[in-house]
Amino acid sequence: MSLKNVMTVITVVTGLVGLGFIIFPTIITNQVFPTVGEEAIMVGVFHRQIMGAMVLVFSIFHWFMRDAEEVIAKRFLFASGISFLLNALILLKVGVIDPVTTFPFPPFILLLILSSASFYFSKKEYPDLTQ
Repeated sequence: MSLKNVMTVITVVTGLVGLGFIIFPTIITNQVFPTVGEEAIMVGVFHRQIMGAMVLVFSIFHWFMRDAEEVIAKRFLFASGISFLLNALILLKVGVIDPVTTFPFPPFILLLILSSASFYFSKKEYPDLTQ
């Protein structure tokens, strides 16, 4: 898979997640915190929408980096891998270390997949097509 394709896949996945946070914040917040009151849900909805905007920014960065030179794209993917991994570690913290909520397996698995793919493709050697 080419760097451009990897960036496109990451763009689509993160874009869908970001839009999901913006379009369905109440549903997601109710699933994450089913026992809290209406006021706490509204705070969660606000934070979920802000988080959705940040994920969309990440998606936009990946979209515009698709056509970058190989060395730059690889560095960007490596940095993305660190970012995805950091997010997965934060989920471990809030779900296991500080049991704020039940452990969110689907987002954790998705972040690990995105992190692994980013690290793998940032280190993969690609054939020189300029010859």
